[in-house]
Parts: sequence; structure tokens; C-alpha cells
Amino acid sequence: MTREIEEQNITTLLKNWTDEPLLQFRKADSGTINDVWILTTPKQRFVLRRYYHRFRERIELEHEVVNWAYEHGIPAVCPIPTCSGETYHIHEERFLTVLPFASGRQVDRKRMSRLEIREMGRFLGHMHGV
Repeated sequence: MTREIEEQNITTLLKNWTDEPLLQFRKADSGTINDVWILTTPKQRFVLRRYYHRFRERIELEHEVVNWAYEHGIPAVCPIPTCSGETYHIHEERFLTVLPFASGRQVDRKRMSRLEIREMGRFLGHMHGV
């Protein structure tokens, strides 16, 4: 199986989550553990994640933890349920998840400001209190 997904397949796969037409897609620059694509529709952007591992229980647990964190006030990007209510779809024996696109930037830890370090510590303290 090829690591790439063709546009026709992505268009078909996206229909498991939404009826919106796919305008464009691109492979994300980051994503070392999973394959990640950025999908654009007329109304929004999504992230399509194809997991490297093939363990259903691991993916279900990850999704449960992320949803729990979100429900308890921790900023988290929760998977979008498919039209059938699942948080993943299986395609060519691989698990796929669609997430809302979260804009922002990843901070280079070697170039973090004192304020960014302080805020990370404050947030870590908050998470331990949940």
C-alpha cells in the first residue's frame, strides 16, 4: 500500500464525515508519528490523520482521553465523529480520523521566551489540578 492518498480517495473518504466538497488538500509539513493531510472545504479546514499503528483499542483510548480533557476545560482538539457516530474510519486496513484544523504555531523550544516558558508552567500546573 502506498503511503500517499490520492485526491479521489480523499474526496471519497471525507464523505464519511461531511458532505462538503473538497477544494484542496496537502500533506502536512509535520507529523512524524502519523500521516497527516490538511483538507480545505468551502466552509472550513480539517486535518486527516492516518495512524501508523493498527490497534483499535489504542485509538479509542486516545480519543476518550482527548474528549475527557476537553470536557474538563483543557484545550484539546477532539476528533470529529463520522456520519455513523464513530471517531475513526478504517480504509485499507488503516485507521483514519478527521479533526478540526487548529491554527497557530509550534514554538521552537530552543527559542522560547520567558513569558512562553512561564505560561507553559502555569498551564501544566492547571492540568495537574484537573
